[in-house]
Amino acid sequence: MLEAQPKIEANQGYTGVNLLKLIWILLLSAPVAALIAQILVKVLPSSLQMNIAKALLWASIVWLVAMGLAGCTGVRFVPILANIWALAIAYFAYCFLAFATGWLPWHRTARLTTLAVATLPIAYGYFMGTVGLLALTFEADRYIDPPLQTVGLDANTVCIMTNAEGWLDTVHLLRVHKEWQLAPILHRQTQVIPVTTEQPSAGPTDCEALRGRPL
Repeated sequence: MLEAQPKIEANQGYTGVNLLKLIWILLLSAPVAALIAQILVKVLPSSLQMNIAKALLWASIVWLVAMGLAGCTGVRFVPILANIWALAIAYFAYCFLAFATGWLPWHRTARLTTLAVATLPIAYGYFMGTVGLLALTFEADRYIDPPLQTVGLDANTVCIMTNAEGWLDTVHLLRVHKEWQLAPILHRQTQVIPVTTEQPSAGPTDCEALRGRPL
């Protein structure tokens, strides 16, 4: 039987620097795009304004809920670029909803307070994209660095070994993904197994060690 060929969750065709630039641009431009969308909705004829505003609001809510469920269940796109754009759309959706609180028919104090609280994550995003750019670089490296090892364990299971967050090269993570034949662009992370190279334990040390094990 031929060994399963894994779909690699890597930045194929893109360097880490290019992907980091894309993340930086999307982080800074999403709030601006959301604000422009809010303004454009307000200048539309009144006959269209409400329908388009409702469509954008519901689309934003649905996308955020879908992304939340995907994050809770470990579902993600195989191409790293698709994951970046999916998160960027989610950030745009959040910004659109946050700015929409400024148009709520509430008392001015309550409306402005809600708007200020809702925009705190946006302010943090701008902080990370400017003063905290170095921290953003380290955070992004977890997603844009190619895996250390990718092994197809069976026809629908793939193991990807990456460096652990917050560690140098002494701790690795074995990420086990289940793939779907009907949706080859998606896979679901089912297990994360930490391994260390300094004091190897009796457990697996790399993806090959998982071959034949029940997962």
